[in-house]
Amino acid sequence: STNTATTDPYGSTSIPTLAPGQSNTVNPTPSTQYTGDITGSQTFSGGGIIRGNINLSNGTVTLRDGIYFIDQGSVALGSNSSLITNNATIVLTSSASGSSGVGTFSMQSATATLDMTAPDENSTLATKGFAIIQDRLAATDVLANNGNSSSNCNVLQGGAKFSIVGAVYFPQGNLSYQGSPSVTSTGCLQLIADTFNWQGTPKLYVNGCAGTGVNVFGPISAALVE
Repeated sequence: STNTATTDPYGSTSIPTLAPGQSNTVNPTPSTQYTGDITGSQTFSGGGIIRGNINLSNGTVTLRDGIYFIDQGSVALGSNSSLITNNATIVLTSSASGSSGVGTFSMQSATATLDMTAPDENSTLATKGFAIIQDRLAATDVLANNGNSSSNCNVLQGGAKFSIVGAVYFPQGNLSYQGSPSVTSTGCLQLIADTFNWQGTPKLYVNGCAGTGVNVFGPISAALVE
């Protein structure tokens, strides 16, 4: 319902972070360590750390089989870009002192492709069920008087090539879910955020989550009704 808060269903889940000095801080030695912004097509396997932004237009980034920490960087998908993940989780985090610089996720083009499959319940990864995570130490979102986000703003623009199986988790952020994603009547897309903007005709379903690792709660479908 409108303006109704609910308890974080993953509040007791240990989320890996690169932030120093936390009980859940990890120091991975992944197969992938990339420094600098990614602006063109790349494929990675086995998890890793990307110290920079993923900023795509007319390119494809594929992430397979692992946890990918975006260290002090954001993900932005422009026109004709593609982000594809399989058995993988993106974690927006920061290794900086005070965890400053945790990035955001922005998909604002209906011509972009987003095809994400989180690690399932049989995975050995610590992020089973999660497609995207923003660090809990990220700055809390700020809403203006008109309800628009002015800080920690994240956007999913659904179009004909939009598919996520898993949870999208922004416990301190604002998430704008908009457009017309090509979802069917069965699926497993779960959105958790501090605040939401819901625009257009987006839909989501969690009636196909068996075996995905997603912790199902609340109604099994949601849509904007005017």
